[in-house]
Amino acid sequence: MPLLPVLRAEFVYDDQVLIVDRLLRADPPPSLLELATTDLFGEDEEGRPATGYWRPVVSLSYGIERLVYGHHAFGYHLDNVLLHAGACVLLLLVLLRLPRVAPFAFAATLLFAAHPVHLESLAPISGRTDPLGTLLALLAAWWALRGRTAFALVAFAAALGAKESIAALAPVIAALPWLARGAEGRRSSLVLLVGTLLLTGAFFAVKLFALGIVPPPDVWTGEGTVARRFLTFLSALPRYVGLLVWPAELSIVRDVPLATSPTDPWLLGGTALLVVLLAAAGFARAPFAAGALLLLWTLLPASNVVPITYAFRSMPFPFFERYLYVPSIGFALVAAGALAWLGRRAGGGAGAAALAFVVVAFGARGTMRAAEWKSDVTLYDHAARSIADGSFLRIQLASTLFQRGEVAAALRTYDRVLDDHPLHEDAVCGKAQILLLLARDESFGAEQLEAAEREAEAVSLRGSAARRIAEARTLLAKLLEADPRHGAANEQMGMVAIVEEDLLSAARWFTRAWGREGTTPALASNYRLVAERLAADGKAVFAEDDPKNLRTKHFFENAIRALTGSFPPKTIAPPVHDPVVKMLAERADALWAAQQYAQAASGYRVALAFEPELARAYTGLGLSVKEMGDRAGAYEHLRAAIQLDPDAVMALNAMWTMLQEDGREAEAGVYYRRYVEALGKGVDRSGRVWEPKTGGGGGGEGGG
Repeated sequence: MPLLPVLRAEFVYDDQVLIVDRLLRADPPPSLLELATTDLFGEDEEGRPATGYWRPVVSLSYGIERLVYGHHAFGYHLDNVLLHAGACVLLLLVLLRLPRVAPFAFAATLLFAAHPVHLESLAPISGRTDPLGTLLALLAAWWALRGRTAFALVAFAAALGAKESIAALAPVIAALPWLARGAEGRRSSLVLLVGTLLLTGAFFAVKLFALGIVPPPDVWTGEGTVARRFLTFLSALPRYVGLLVWPAELSIVRDVPLATSPTDPWLLGGTALLVVLLAAAGFARAPFAAGALLLLWTLLPASNVVPITYAFRSMPFPFFERYLYVPSIGFALVAAGALAWLGRRAGGGAGAAALAFVVVAFGARGTMRAAEWKSDVTLYDHAARSIADGSFLRIQLASTLFQRGEVAAALRTYDRVLDDHPLHEDAVCGKAQILLLLARDESFGAEQLEAAEREAEAVSLRGSAARRIAEARTLLAKLLEADPRHGAANEQMGMVAIVEEDLLSAARWFTRAWGREGTTPALASNYRLVAERLAADGKAVFAEDDPKNLRTKHFFENAIRALTGSFPPKTIAPPVHDPVVKMLAERADALWAAQQYAQAASGYRVALAFEPELARAYTGLGLSVKEMGDRAGAYEHLRAAIQLDPDAVMALNAMWTMLQEDGREAEAGVYYRRYVEALGKGVDRSGRVWEPKTGGGGGGEGGG
């Protein structure tokens, strides 16, 4: 019942990446085989595993649901709820098979079922790893208790495929036959222990070595030494238990700094709590012993002492509510034992009443928490309100609002952040991006109004666009004043220049932004787009009446300088490599057409330095040195062009005419026939600028 609001939720949080982007928007979507053999989050821009998580069972469940439910989030959420319900039923069946905890099984299962800390594992579809992995592990435990060892091992292997940290349950599952049947179950327990450990090793071996699914460079297992991570885990332990005992403040954001001082109150409290839990595990009666041991043991992977749970660069120590899904079973056993003790002491049904009160309270809190997960807007808004400085969450909220088309609300949210932090880079760049998009749309609208002869409205719209551009430029200028090398600010200034149709300025800004931190994935495509437009504009200049081609030469030089930072370029960024090399060659073409052969030859050599297999540059270089009196060099370079591109008509044309001039008729005939064949194909892959001329002397890619 507390999970009913989840059924009305949208795709939230990581669902956008795992379901919407990877499955629903992909064309074509990945096959089931691909889902089962790749990283859970797919690949990054460089083709590497995006996160290092391999969870084939979860990925396959998403792929099957896509075929059944399509774009309807309801079905995916319903499956999460059913998985949790199934885990609860199996937990009850397993606990009832264990004599010492069977009297507490129903109470413990009720507490586990209703606990609101599970919402981070159940409300987002992407949290499915926890209920699915736990359900399969409990299925393995159920079969282990019934003596079905082979089935138990298969279920355990599937559980590993849902979540790697299920490996921590291997000794727990192995111990169950022994706990349930005493000496009779020892052999089964030994077989299960060996089998689960072998399966765990095989799982990680396949993941790392067979499939190559390893964490990318910016992901690793926590920060600091193993000892420091464990001390930080101790300081986090009271926080974890606090969420289980009193789940009043639940949030997707937690801040657990690395432990630095042995006198830190949280560390001292965690050490004391560890001692109490270990004492309960060793000396208390069931279910306190079983619950305390299970809580500690299954929470251990969250310590990052063992490389199972990955932390990201911005998160030295991970602390998530979803880590408590399995450990909460241990808490539920301890709580059930405490309530039973209360019932015995107080009598009169006090234990049952207390259980009912706690379950209802947990359920009510779970319903409230489920409503917070209705959408990314409600999720980020609540999370931002729950901490002192929620600026980074308000940035997420503003971005989500903008994606949903709520532009005014997004701008107001950015303004709230900027009121507190005037130079908050994400807020500055995010607001500037929205302003520029609005300005672009208003400029386009003004053009349409002008075409409809509605001049007054067009003037008003252009004024609004100009004000938005000015505001964006002012915001970014302040950020650049504080840090001239700021990647995102330079990128956004480039977008300002694009909106203003100043391509050279846009190229300069993008060049400054390239390689800096904080830029967006769109930088590469925008950078290349500007370069291609500049190349096209330069070709248009060349087609105009410019006898000496000086304007063409200067245009290309300015464009190349803007795109690379210097002329001649020292380096060329990958996104603009091809357009810049093309401009280098076309600048040399212009020099050749202006009969400045030495400069043209130098220009072609610069192009070849960055693209050694550019046939058109070899052709132009050959024609240039020919005009300079170096016929041997001309033959060498023209042959190089033809070797790179057998259908380079300009090079073939020049070769047969030169050979004919030199009286080498037989060779000239061979090249002439090849030239006619290439000309008949109608394509010259060398990228020529001018049409070839048949007959004496006709030119090449660099002239004619």
